[in-house]
Amino acid sequence: MKKVKCECGHINPEGTILCEACGKPVEENQHIEGNDKRKLLNMRYDGSARRSQTYNKTIVDKPKTKNTTEPVKKPISLDSNSQNKLIDIYHKYGDQAYLAKQALAGYDLIDSNHNSVGFYSESLARYLNITNGDILSLDLNTTGKPRYIKTLDHIDYPNNIINFDKGIVEYNDIFKQLVISHNIYQKQLGSVNSKHAFYKVDPSLAEKFNISENSIADLAWDKDDPENIQIRWVHDTDKIPNTSKIDKIVSQPIKEFTETTSAPKSIIDLDLTDFDNDIAIVSGDNSVTSNITDYFKTNYQTNVTPISFEHSANTDSIINKLAKFDIIILIKNYISHNMSQSIIQNLSDKNIAVSNSAGQKSIAMAVYRAINNLSYDDNSDIDYPEITK
Repeated sequence: MKKVKCECGHINPEGTILCEACGKPVEENQHIEGNDKRKLLNMRYDGSARRSQTYNKTIVDKPKTKNTTEPVKKPISLDSNSQNKLIDIYHKYGDQAYLAKQALAGYDLIDSNHNSVGFYSESLARYLNITNGDILSLDLNTTGKPRYIKTLDHIDYPNNIINFDKGIVEYNDIFKQLVISHNIYQKQLGSVNSKHAFYKVDPSLAEKFNISENSIADLAWDKDDPENIQIRWVHDTDKIPNTSKIDKIVSQPIKEFTETTSAPKSIIDLDLTDFDNDIAIVSGDNSVTSNITDYFKTNYQTNVTPISFEHSANTDSIINKLAKFDIIILIKNYISHNMSQSIIQNLSDKNIAVSNSAGQKSIAMAVYRAINNLSYDDNSDIDYPEITK
């Protein structure tokens, strides 16, 4: 009798379609039993025979491969207090309860072993009204992402993500691109982010997500990494109340530093004869102070020195650079709070003041306070002398 040798090495009787040892189809007998030379399904997968879908595999049956339908579990780092909260909630609802933990865009889904069992995109999370700290009932026995069943509960869970909601997209003539510096509530980005007074919208993102002037977008960043801001969501402006008036909302800092260099009708009365080349105007971006030298030269016949730096600049190097000046003006929202405090503390022998904006008159007011040893910040009690030119 003719023997048929399988590629696994087993000798099968003549006419064998599936190898008796390994279960693989015998290539030369694919035409037998009227299948018209169509290949039979290979019933083997990574060494384990295919079984009924209703059979619950044991750990022995599971193939040793990354190609499984099980969710990929990624470890999540949690502090002890958060872990105790989760232990209580999992004890209450059992192992079928999962925590929704906010990411920069979307939510990690965390099980009772503190592992991520899946991820919901921002669009899906918003559709399901999921927020950070929600306890969800999920079905993991599905291909792809876990299937949402319902929201079981909510806990006050620590969130490391800082959100800046409903930022207004504006076109900036200095940068020649779209930026976000404030939101529809007139809250400044620089008041909550220590590294950025405005966010420059990447042109490729603007094209991809159809972002244009007067678009409304949510921003987000990790509180330990304020340098890296990400667009979290772009809103449909038709669904946001009062956005029809967005074109009337003006970002004061951006408006002021795009003014022309011509002298205003009224200026602060300053005698800077003894301060030529002895005044530093400090910001995190040189475009903010691009016209300020001409302004002081025209109106006060005084040379001032704009000093800009990258947000990642070394604090000590900035302080060393400023040490030679007697008058130091820090522009609010264009320099981080930490940097401002370091300069004030380390250069306490200098005359320092904070300008509320990058506007020329605002900077002149700060210079007035500095040379007269008045307060760091502007306040209504100060009567600034003005002259008309």
